[in-house]
Amino acid sequence: MKEGAGITLGRGDIHYVVTEYGIAYLHGKNIRERAMDLISIAHPKFRPMLIGRPSAGTSSTATSSTSPAKEASIPSTSKRTARPAAASPCSSGRCG
Repeated sequence: MKEGAGITLGRGDIHYVVTEYGIAYLHGKNIRERAMDLISIAHPKFRPMLIGRPSAGTSSTATSSTSPAKEASIPSTSKRTARPAAASPCSSGRCG
């Protein structure tokens, strides 16, 4: 594999996603739960756009109707606690 080559992983292969805004544990969650967890660790500037709410400086016509599902609250990153890193499958001898 060449340096910079793309790698594709299926959603079932991803257990954790880490950003500077938190950690999302995705293993075993459905698509909606995964999406909300990923939005909760996105940059705060982009969270309203990701859940379909207009934010300051955007046109309200872009999201003329907001469903109750899109009104879900996003947890504050200030209340988030760090989770210990999961052991890599390779560190336990389970990878090929």
